Amino acid sequence: MPLKLHWTERQDRALRQLRAAGTSWEVIAKACGVSRNAALERAKKLHIRVARPSTVKSSIAAIAPELSDRLSLAPGHAVSWAVLTEGTLLQGERFTSLGALGRTRAKVVGDS
Repeated sequence: MPLKLHWTERQDRALRQLRAAGTSWEVIAKACGVSRNAALERAKKLHIRVARPSTVKSSIAAIAPELSDRLSLAPGHAVSWAVLTEGTLLQGERFTSLGALGRTRAKVVGDS
């Protein structure tokens, strides 16, 4: 049975401050001397926001500004399918959804 981790006020304060600054969970965990998952669980107990969706868009804008306002492509779009299948056995094959084959995910998982 794993040992119960006892958090100190200093660790809680560091977790709050680092997360408010937008620090990654890996860095927060290292600063607190715990695993990444322990830091995430503690944040949930302290009602600290775990996800930071706005940062993802801003990091994309920093890397490739021309892509930041682009809409997502639909699943199976020719461009995204070509990127995903390049160098695989599916390269050059057309995308076919399971719905088009009359199958659902449940049927596929159960097939052997």
